[in-house]
Amino acid sequence: MKKKGLLLGCLLFVFLHISGQDRYQLGIIPQINNEFSLGDRYELNSKIEMRQLLKDGPSDISAQKGFHFERSDFETILNRKLSSLDGIGLGYLLRIEEGQIIHRFIQQFAHVQNKVGFRLAHRFRGDETLEDGAWSFRLRYRLSFEKPLSGLQIDPHEFYLKINNEYLPTYAEKQLDIEIRLLVSLGYNFSEKMRLESGLDYRAENIVAKNTEHQCWLNLGWFHSF
Repeated sequence: MKKKGLLLGCLLFVFLHISGQDRYQLGIIPQINNEFSLGDRYELNSKIEMRQLLKDGPSDISAQKGFHFERSDFETILNRKLSSLDGIGLGYLLRIEEGQIIHRFIQQFAHVQNKVGFRLAHRFRGDETLEDGAWSFRLRYRLSFEKPLSGLQIDPHEFYLKINNEYLPTYAEKQLDIEIRLLVSLGYNFSEKMRLESGLDYRAENIVAKNTEHQCWLNLGWFHSF
């Protein structure tokens, strides 16, 4: 109970904190995730993600932008299992943002730790993004925590808690910066092949730079495996 209270307190602090910042974004991120098994060792993951902005701009109301669609992402990653707990992957993301095409190339390594009553997943990822003829490079580390709300494992027709914490150092235009993300979701496991998750996604971009941007998203995710 103390941990839950601390988490809720931190989230409340975040929302109160971003309301007084110069830059912020509020919106919705729906996504569809599909996983296709390709034999014993390979699998193909595809994701379609869209970002719908509700508010975008500085604290000055006269300069704010209202409700508008921002972008669509189409991501595909081919994973190879090294063991039951480890895997490597290569992928590509195509982004369409206000008529502009952006390309991203992805490499990743994932490791899972199954504990009694919960699961930890570590993901190390590198990506290279080509936008307007210029390249940017990121290193990403994400720690995921999953815990059933009843029992010791996530069974069909049960709810579960999911928390993601990710750190993203970025090098672009000869400058180094960092982004931090925190996602707290409630999930429902329909079956071994289908899940639904909904949660709050907070992101702080350009932390080293003076123009830090705070974002808060309602994240809606549907996951299906074939």
